[in-house]
Amino acid sequence: TLFRLMNYIQTNIKFSKKWFNPLYFILCELLKEDSIRFIFIYGGKGSSKTVSIAQLLLKEALIKKANSLSFRKESSRIKASLKNSFNLALDSMFIYPAFKKMEFSFVCNNGAELLMKGLDDSEKIKGIEGFKYLYIDEINQFTNEEFNDCNMSLRGMLGQKLIASWNPVDERSWVKVDLIDTFDWVETNYKLPCENSFVKKSACGRAILIKTTYQDNYWINGSPCKTYGFRDENLIKEYEELRVTDYNKYKVNVLGEYGKSQFGGEFL
Repeated sequence: TLFRLMNYIQTNIKFSKKWFNPLYFILCELLKEDSIRFIFIYGGKGSSKTVSIAQLLLKEALIKKANSLSFRKESSRIKASLKNSFNLALDSMFIYPAFKKMEFSFVCNNGAELLMKGLDDSEKIKGIEGFKYLYIDEINQFTNEEFNDCNMSLRGMLGQKLIASWNPVDERSWVKVDLIDTFDWVETNYKLPCENSFVKKSACGRAILIKTTYQDNYWINGSPCKTYGFRDENLIKEYEELRVTDYNKYKVNVLGEYGKSQFGGEFL
């Protein structure tokens, strides 16, 4: 029967490493540590943050029946952002037969749900019990209060995690000043391909901070062994030209460095 077939697939599924970027494998390892509460991921454009997170959440739903809730600030942006990323993740992992696509959710045949919501008002934070993972996409578009409300609402289950991602622009953003800078960060043994990328852990052990760039994305920069992924020569040339013509914008948009204004202003 179809049920037996899908049950066999879920218990015997094998993923190829060639379907993922290095960030995905690091995230899989971090999920094993129940003491980690927060995973913060920032970086430049094209670093495949959202797709890697989507792959992670879909895998957890399929293999471990873990429910997740993903927030975007505006509901109107979900279909053009989050949903596209989840669709791409499904296709890249070849597990789309196991999921039913709804307007604002993906439902696995084992009952696990990946729900997407816009946070147009604070009432939408309520009622998130039963979710193992909470993902905030573009957290810099939210407020500190909204982040705290999300955190306090995620409760009642071992190993729950709040994952947040963003492209940094303004060094005065509350995300940096009131959240990231409140932790003392130490280096870890995790490595990403780009020499400017890093994975750090808070001294208290409850938070992870990851910085990533397009050079960590094998579907822009190609894999080191050159046997999978894709090297987008045209885009890379655009990045290199930007490095010459507008170095400040290059540091903000490509390398994921913080600028001095909301528009990625001058660096000191």
